[in-house]
Amino acid sequence: MLLEEVPRDGTWEFPPRIKIRICAECNSQMGKVYEESTAPILKPLIAGQSFTGLTPRSQSLIGRWCIKTIMLLHMKHAMTLGKYHKVDGDSLLRMNRGGLPPDASSVRIARYMSATADGAPGEALRGSLEGAQPLVSCSYGSIGHLAIEVLSGSQMAILDFTDRTQHDERFVRVWPPRMKSVDFAPEESLTQDDIDVMERQLALLSGTSHHYERSGGPQQRPARDRTR
Repeated sequence: MLLEEVPRDGTWEFPPRIKIRICAECNSQMGKVYEESTAPILKPLIAGQSFTGLTPRSQSLIGRWCIKTIMLLHMKHAMTLGKYHKVDGDSLLRMNRGGLPPDASSVRIARYMSATADGAPGEALRGSLEGAQPLVSCSYGSIGHLAIEVLSGSQMAILDFTDRTQHDERFVRVWPPRMKSVDFAPEESLTQDDIDVMERQLALLSGTSHHYERSGGPQQRPARDRTR
């Protein structure tokens, strides 16, 4: 079980060794379900390599890992404030027991290069979000050379968002997985300025926005969490 206390030391790492109290059985299961199976796929992406032929299973593994990691970060942040994020805790328990991520979740991944060489301003998501249905939350993270976007909301809101931004070739959707293999070889990378602009853009469609960034990536920057 996930326990409702953590050491309140304010430590942040991404990918995290997040200090959330968890029973030995669940901790072992989480390692088997997520880390062992996903590491061979994730490590090349984090290192900035292309990956040809992400099968539906590979997409599912990456998507579930991203959702699990963002949920743990949400819980970590809540617990440092003396609260317990029960919704994410319950969802993690279900996923850890072989269940699916929460309904109406979406995960896309992109290359991440930290900063622009010419100091150009960030670029928003490609596709008009004017009049789009509201999301529940949007979360962005950068892990080495990999950027992730995790969204949640109603099924119609996610479908609406996906339809409006599906032509943004900087992203590859991994959750829900596609029924065919896809390549992760985007020609364009996201910068930190891009992520900042996208985060502000999506915050208008959601009640909550989170931004998690690993320090020590391509260019060292302090880790941040932003909640609106």
